[in-house]
Amino acid sequence: MSGFPDGFEIDVGGQVFRPLRVQTHTKAGAAVVIPVVYWQTECADCGAVMELFTLLRFRHPRRRCDACAAPGKRVRPAGKRRAA
Repeated sequence: MSGFPDGFEIDVGGQVFRPLRVQTHTKAGAAVVIPVVYWQTECADCGAVMELFTLLRFRHPRRRCDACAAPGKRVRPAGKRRAA
């Protein structure tokens, strides 16, 4: 149960993020509890299914899997991606 309505998804440049679940995370050495959302999407480069997490504020999500990671390199728009 993700806590989001059925069918909820966020589209970022043609890449769809679907919420899987919401969990709480306690920061080490502090009494602060933070809600964390786990998402499922496909890698923007190779299309592999991947899972990532963000805070409730959905800003700058990871768009590539670990194998395709390219820090600082922009993701091509959905219509201009090359087939693998």
